[in-house]
Amino acid sequence: MTSPFDVSRVLTRVAERLGSTVVNEIAPLLAKQIGYRPARELAEAAEAYRRVDFAGAVPIEQPFPFLRGVSGDSEFTGVDHKTGRYTRFRLDDVVSWPLLDHSGNAIGVSFQARPIDVILARKAAGATIRKLDETVYTVLPKEGGAFAQPKKSLWSGREAKPIHIDLHSDRGKAEIPVDFGSRGEPDVRFIDVDDGEEFGQILAGTRHFWRALEHNPNGPMVLWGCAADPVASGLARYFHHEVGLLRDVYAASREVHVGIVGDEDLNAGDPGVAGKEPVSMLGVRRADPGDGRPNWRSYLAPFSPWST
Repeated sequence: MTSPFDVSRVLTRVAERLGSTVVNEIAPLLAKQIGYRPARELAEAAEAYRRVDFAGAVPIEQPFPFLRGVSGDSEFTGVDHKTGRYTRFRLDDVVSWPLLDHSGNAIGVSFQARPIDVILARKAAGATIRKLDETVYTVLPKEGGAFAQPKKSLWSGREAKPIHIDLHSDRGKAEIPVDFGSRGEPDVRFIDVDDGEEFGQILAGTRHFWRALEHNPNGPMVLWGCAADPVASGLARYFHHEVGLLRDVYAASREVHVGIVGDEDLNAGDPGVAGKEPVSMLGVRRADPGDGRPNWRSYLAPFSPWST
């Protein structure tokens, strides 16, 4: 039986070769034919891919009048996954969409465009019980990726829930999906931005982020990206000292996993979950022996621009 991850790989390769338009057309047909349980969800994700308001540049009436120099025409530079070369792109062409809770409130922004990642992020944000707002887990790869050893997160215990920033990242590089298409034909490619402050500018120019901030004006920011602590450092410096938005920022120092389960499937021994509601969790892969880094790092406002 084909797994969701097999499908994701197939669709990603098709997108890389033939473009995202083809993916949008074949994903529902593929989901109908392969017959695995999340097939309907894959079709829904493909439909969402067509319909969701991905473009995220803020309008002229920016929420903060001192947020200058960032507009839809602002240009950024990164490495194109497809060509391996540096390329320039406009903020207006960045692919993003809002993370919505089960009541339809914006709780963050996602920079995902692969169907399986869209499914996962939508389910995590929309889960009835979001353990990821308060709790972090250790992910045990040798035990089938079990979420274990729950403990309070660095951002727990606040009145305001976190604003979640969903992205792929790795050691200081933030992956940004960008639509290079024209005349209504999408051509989404993935660009690595290797500067946290530049990612901060992209986030600041994303109206879905401001929508989440409007719903939750005092929430800290939590990045879901793998080893995103260097990205978070630059983002915090930009927001705290250029934008003037004093929100604490949190990010993991190693591989991040997002999990969605019914609590009857929880093998973490967490007594804080009851009933059969969908549960979303945030975990970090267990450290290798001798790796003394903390799982999570905090960049508390105002984070010093001279800090390391």
